[in-house]
Amino acid sequence: MINTERCIVRCFEEKDLDSFMTYRNNDEWMKYQGFKNLTKDEYRESLLVPFDLEVGAQLAIVDKVTDGLLGDIYLCKEEDEISIGYTINPIYSRKGYISEVLKGLLAKLKEDYPSCKIVATTEKENIPSKNLLLKLGFVYDGWEDQWQEEVYIYWSLMSLYYLLIVYFRWNMIYFNHDKMVSCRKVFPAFLHIITKIRSDYMDTNTPKTNFWNILCASTPYKI
Repeated sequence: MINTERCIVRCFEEKDLDSFMTYRNNDEWMKYQGFKNLTKDEYRESLLVPFDLEVGAQLAIVDKVTDGLLGDIYLCKEEDEISIGYTINPIYSRKGYISEVLKGLLAKLKEDYPSCKIVATTEKENIPSKNLLLKLGFVYDGWEDQWQEEVYIYWSLMSLYYLLIVYFRWNMIYFNHDKMVSCRKVFPAFLHIITKIRSDYMDTNTPKTNFWNILCASTPYKI
């Protein structure tokens, strides 16, 4: 379904189940995730099914050369929102596989479903997952009480740049700034805001607010 430099994302096959169970039933590795500690038959019933994005689909991440299972991706589309989840086998962690696959997946989802919002959730203690989401262009959007997890929404760099332009023009209108927005001021402000957002999200003692509030409050630049 998706090809990257080193990986293929495809539907699960019978031969993947033993490797899947190895990491999915590892309590320490899976402490931040659900869908674990099941029998092989239970996994088979859930995984070896036709792909259906509306119902929710677990997809295998496999090595392009060996076809060995590296990890998995979860996708589910509900109306105009697509939720994603991801897991890597610990023996393949910190090798960039998940980052590589998610970059390709996000581009594909944006191409196929341009009007949909792409959402990921993670527990607040799961710092590696937060770092990955921020690196890929996700931003913090609030706390989900039902799942007791933080919610992150994907924004491309161009989308963030567009929001900055909107913000600066709003400043000009409501604060009587009559000068045109210049690249000389936009780009330093852009870098400052992204750095500030990243810092605030990684600081667990910082009260979390939605992305728009942080965007409007974080820049020291005046146009």
